[in-house]
Amino acid sequence: RLGCKIMHPDFSHVVPRPETGAMARQCLSALGSSGAQREPLSQRESQAIFHFFADSHRVAGQALEGPDLAALKKLPIFETRVGSFVSLSEGECFVCPTSVTVDAPSEQLLLHQEPALYRALGVTELDDTAM
Repeated sequence: RLGCKIMHPDFSHVVPRPETGAMARQCLSALGSSGAQREPLSQRESQAIFHFFADSHRVAGQALEGPDLAALKKLPIFETRVGSFVSLSEGECFVCPTSVTVDAPSEQLLLHQEPALYRALGVTELDDTAM
């Protein structure tokens, strides 16, 4: 649905598997250069894609940077506290630790997960003083 080439699982044992970071960068490069319309993602797809990129970013020496992060921001894979999925390129979003009480859920308030990835993407973390 995203326009990336994906191999059918039945053939995955035949082809050498690239490292996760390299595969993530190739996918983001293809997504960044493609101007094609994409079908909307389901909730499950958005969560799976988010966790794939978060996992690859977490691996030492394979952190996403520059153009890869810019392409990642365009994907509607970032879950808000109200349960919707947004793109970080649509406007400013924030994360807030679960220990901080927020009066009203907001489309701009993301679930607090993968802080290193959110920092790399430039997402601001709110704390008690900001609230």
